[in-house]
Amino acid sequence: MKSRHLLPALLVGVLALLGLPAPARAATFCVNSAASLQTALTTAAGNGADDEVRIVQGGYVGNFVYASTQANKLSLLGGFTAGCAGRTLDPVNTILDGNQVNRVLVLSAPDVAADFLVEGLTLRSGKPPPGDGGGLLAKVGGGGAVTVNRNIIENNTCGYSGGGVSISATTATLANNSISGNMAGGGGDFAQGGGASISATTATLTNNSISGNTAGNDS
Repeated sequence: MKSRHLLPALLVGVLALLGLPAPARAATFCVNSAASLQTALTTAAGNGADDEVRIVQGGYVGNFVYASTQANKLSLLGGFTAGCAGRTLDPVNTILDGNQVNRVLVLSAPDVAADFLVEGLTLRSGKPPPGDGGGLLAKVGGGGAVTVNRNIIENNTCGYSGGGVSISATTATLANNSISGNMAGGGGDFAQGGGASISATTATLTNNSISGNTAGNDS
């Protein structure tokens, strides 16, 4: 039985002798403040591993960014209790607020086939300088996927496309979200998708409530 436990260590040793990198292990973060959330996203962007960021229930004011050149999976999950001991999947209990300063959340890996999951969050009050995606801007390269599930995305504004959500991916999935009160404006003919703007080879929208969003020149 002991020999089984030695296999991972032996594998790492063999790879080292061959000059090959050891496989990265998945990493899990438990965060309970705006600062620790951004730190987790920054660390995850460069650690070469699939990552899961668990966000404790509460309010988080800030403009949160994950920017990576690595084709890994990032899961951003709300609804956890203190210490991430348990989880109640309800976007009302975990709120990311952009404070009308910039985008609420940016997930960017435009040159690689990354895989993003955003689940159980409220994203609100994002207002970037001219550009796309007030609440969520998610970009992945060819073969990459973005899934947005069980979120509330509300009262965000952007200058061009996707007031609430802007996604660029090979596969995009939006399910069980409430997207309301968002606006894409100020860009004249370029303003579109007040609620969501999706550029994808395959896009699947299931059981979303999308209402009260506007697009157009707000001048």
